[in-house]
Amino acid sequence: MKNDPKALSIGILAGGLSTRMGSDKAFLQYKNKSFIMHICEELHEFSEVLISCREPEKFAEIGVTIVRDRIKGFGPLEGIYCLLDQCKNENIFICAVDMPLIKKEIVKYMWENKDPGSQCLVVNSEKGPEPLCAIYHKSVVAIIEKMIDNGEHRVSDLISRIDHQTIRLSDGGFSEDAVKNLNTYQEYCSVVRKGKCGKMFEIREEKQGATIIFYPEGELNLTTSPTLAEKITEEKLTDADKVIFELEKLEYLSSAGLRVFLKAAKIINDKDRIIIKNANSEIQDIFELAGFANIATIE
Repeated sequence: MKNDPKALSIGILAGGLSTRMGSDKAFLQYKNKSFIMHICEELHEFSEVLISCREPEKFAEIGVTIVRDRIKGFGPLEGIYCLLDQCKNENIFICAVDMPLIKKEIVKYMWENKDPGSQCLVVNSEKGPEPLCAIYHKSVVAIIEKMIDNGEHRVSDLISRIDHQTIRLSDGGFSEDAVKNLNTYQEYCSVVRKGKCGKMFEIREEKQGATIIFYPEGELNLTTSPTLAEKITEEKLTDADKVIFELEKLEYLSSAGLRVFLKAAKIINDKDRIIIKNANSEIQDIFELAGFANIATIE
């Protein structure tokens, strides 16, 4: 083998705001694991795995090195800089957290084809260079520092300033889907869930006197249930005389979502004060099988 896998670090960029996705992409699910956990486990056999992020506490239990982004406003460039600065090897493979299809075989293929004197080997797709799927050398740190000092933040500008190689995944027999960034819920569905895509979860609330009404819409699953949990706080539930969940537009309910409703019912602890209305037949069956008729009014 041309290059030893133990001489290559792995860096995952997980500091994005996930604005277009609507929830933190690091914790979207792929094969019953979060994106971040899936990538860490897939690439664990290399020298080390590091995660660049804004909120280290979210990743504390993953068991890899966490690197906090230090400068706001520079996006992935800052993450690449911090990962290069903290990794123990001279070279590090960088990928974004929204690439759950990345494979260790792809990274090995790239590593085997990187010239020792090159500052960067970057995947070249149909769209052009993919700087968030590349192997960088530590000598790039000084160049990024100058860019940050000058207020420059585009990663594409970095690639144009360094000695780099490009590589086509198709030449190694790999699909470019493996390095596709999943920026929207529709992209997530099309790639990860094979097109089985419902409406992205949303929730609004309304107060009518001492009654509070929640209107969840879309799919309530392992990924989206924390959004509902954050919305229905214990303070809101205990202060209201009556809590109504209007479920007419809720399309899907998983066991994780069911647990949120169960927690709310336990906090209220009064069947007449919690009302579940207009659930579709499948969701109504879930509530009935879970015994909700004993702890809530179902209409």
